[in-house]
Amino acid sequence: MGNWSNFDELYEVYLPKIYAFVYNRVRHKQTAEDIVSTVFTNIVKRVGTFREHGAGFKPWVYAIARNALIDHYRRNQPTFDIGSVEVVSGENLANGLDRALDAESVKQFLAALQPQQREIILLRIWDDLSHKEIAQILNVSEANSKVMFSRAISSLRQALIGAKP
Repeated sequence: MGNWSNFDELYEVYLPKIYAFVYNRVRHKQTAEDIVSTVFTNIVKRVGTFREHGAGFKPWVYAIARNALIDHYRRNQPTFDIGSVEVVSGENLANGLDRALDAESVKQFLAALQPQQREIILLRIWDDLSHKEIAQILNVSEANSKVMFSRAISSLRQALIGAKP
């Protein structure tokens, strides 16, 4: 990976994935763009420290993105982009409200989980990472990643069952 003649290709491959990873956690367009810029700057600065250890380059990139997010939250309070709110027509209002309520319910259930459980669910489901990749990002074993994910899903399932009328 020391050869950066292919950086444009890497940037094209990882930019949408890392942007989605960051945006899904901060929910603010400009903040996400700033963090992603930091991520790619850090990738360039740290390329010499990359060593192939099993899962490869992808988890290394996600670990840098995760660390950038942690740094961001240490420095700032989360913000909400009012410009990202969609206004729906009267016909679509009921459907939009239903989707918003469903999304809000999921958000509340995820928020009720322990931070590590929430993170592993997001990495596995939203970011579509393998347990091997998650293990490298979180610095745990692959088996531990699977157990953590299973427990997180079990906790989420229990919260959903307990919330049904």
